[in-house]
Amino acid sequence: VQRMASANAIKRGDWIAYTLPADRGATGVRIQEGLGLGPVLAAAGDQIQFLTNGFAINGVLRAPLPHMPQGGDLVVPENHWFIWPDLAINMHGNVGEGPISATMLQLAIISESEFIGKPFKRWFWRRQLFP
Repeated sequence: VQRMASANAIKRGDWIAYTLPADRGATGVRIQEGLGLGPVLAAAGDQIQFLTNGFAINGVLRAPLPHMPQGGDLVVPENHWFIWPDLAINMHGNVGEGPISATMLQLAIISESEFIGKPFKRWFWRRQLFP
């Protein structure tokens, strides 16, 4: 990961590495802190609508991602990005889809303070799998 990358230069479609704090999560859902890596789906000021058949960013419909809410909307705050987390989920107890979806939504809003860097496009002369 290029730690020297500027957070100001990040735009939609860029892949970034970021921290996942352990203190986020709905009732009954526990998050272990660590690192996340994913594409920026929306930037500050973008409007996101969650629908039963997917989600829309600034009116452009996309296929739903795992554990996305099926209703509601939000505007990405200033100095934040929207990156849907790709996590392994271990079920212990009786936790419904609602708390999991709410936790995933909390994790999807990434602040500039959680930004670590951008992955290298090439590593030892090999192209990485990031678009």
